[in-house]
Amino acid sequence: LWHPFVFIDSKTLKEEKREELFENLKADESIGWSVDVIDPRELSAKMLKKNKVNLNEISHDSAIGLINRVLNMGVLLTEVQLLLTFLK
Repeated sequence: LWHPFVFIDSKTLKEEKREELFENLKADESIGWSVDVIDPRELSAKMLKKNKVNLNEISHDSAIGLINRVLNMGVLLTEVQLLLTFLK
């Protein structure tokens, strides 16, 4: 499967190319995105409570929540690509 927006690491692209790709993404009405920002305090609370929830489970639950949110909006969802970023 080839897609014009596929690349391994955006940092390997020149700034002009990144901007061009971003503009193309924004212009393509068949592509959308959503984010779920999880507060660090929520992460800590879940990971430190008696019945601990690990980061993978929190991430999984977040992804499922995002997918459900989009489906509940009536979007015909045909593909999902997840970018999971954990900042230090």
